[in-house]
Amino acid sequence: MPGISLTAVENDLQDIVPLWRFLVTLPDIKDWQGNSVTTPQPMRIQKFTISMQTISDESEPIAQWAKHFATTSTVDSASLTMIESGAPSNAYESLTYWQAWMSLIQDVNGDFGLPSDYWQTIKIYSLDTTGAVLCRFDVIEAFPLHPGTYDFDAMSSSEAMSQVNLACTRVDFTKTSSYP
Repeated sequence: MPGISLTAVENDLQDIVPLWRFLVTLPDIKDWQGNSVTTPQPMRIQKFTISMQTISDESEPIAQWAKHFATTSTVDSASLTMIESGAPSNAYESLTYWQAWMSLIQDVNGDFGLPSDYWQTIKIYSLDTTGAVLCRFDVIEAFPLHPGTYDFDAMSSSEAMSQVNLACTRVDFTKTSSYP
């Protein structure tokens, strides 16, 4: 009885349906001591999540009626689920990168930095099934809150997925067909 090769099916599926559909360019980071940290460029992203804009309001009683007025506007958060290779040339370097960025927010002595030192813009490019760029998301005034943990899959010992949660002020969307 002829069988089917699971390896052949797996190889065909990887070519047809890649695990990632986004590329991200990360800003250059120096840690709290001023040391440059290798920026993993471009980072492959499997999932990009942003919260929608939130507008807070305040009420003011006018002629026995409560009238509402907008007082603040923010996006607040975003998250990236990254796929990283464990190749010897760049073995899991995103962890070092995110830790260096977080050291700008709070150093080893527990002191918090200034937003001007750690607010950055992250550019995320959405790709179609052929790898062509569809659009760009600019995550404005972003910084990491939690760089997450590495998630290793039993299918591969060299690829790892990790998630980082970001705080941000807003996210801009631009239709574009070019990658930097």
